[in-house]
Amino acid sequence: MKFRHFTTLRTDFDTAECRRRLIESIDPERRTIFSLSGYRGSKPVIGLIGRYEFCLHKRRYWHNDFAPQFYGNLLPQARGTLIEGYFDIPRWTKIFMRIWLGGALLGGIPIFVLSLFELLQRRRYMEGDLRIGLLVPPLGVLFGILLPKLGLWLGRHEEQFILEFLQSTLVARMANPN
Repeated sequence: MKFRHFTTLRTDFDTAECRRRLIESIDPERRTIFSLSGYRGSKPVIGLIGRYEFCLHKRRYWHNDFAPQFYGNLLPQARGTLIEGYFDIPRWTKIFMRIWLGGALLGGIPIFVLSLFELLQRRRYMEGDLRIGLLVPPLGVLFGILLPKLGLWLGRHEEQFILEFLQSTLVARMANPN
């Protein structure tokens, strides 16, 4: 499944002004247990701003690690700044899903095959309910495939929201990357 979507914006502001405007219009990514969104502050965009790189995501009041985040770079130009970036899910989410699917496949295939063998041979080699061995492994794999798709679908409008936020905050326009 492809997650990354690349985009390029151009603004007449220099990188220092872009950075200042971004810092003023977002809440820093600081977690708290005393907020419905899980983050301090109330601004609609949360992020981390470095010297030339930044990461932004929409504040939401439910947990969705599969919603897109914008990873961008501020590139100084002769006149203005070029903002190059892409939308992707967080790295730890991708790592977790690879571990989940790997575990579901490595652990589930032998259990499923043995359960199927028992069903066809009408002999018992393992203890426990045969239906569990036939249902749980495929459901674990199916869960690992469908959960990211559901998360991406729930966050389907967030890319447009972040792009509009960047365009209005930095008075930027879509640029031809050439």
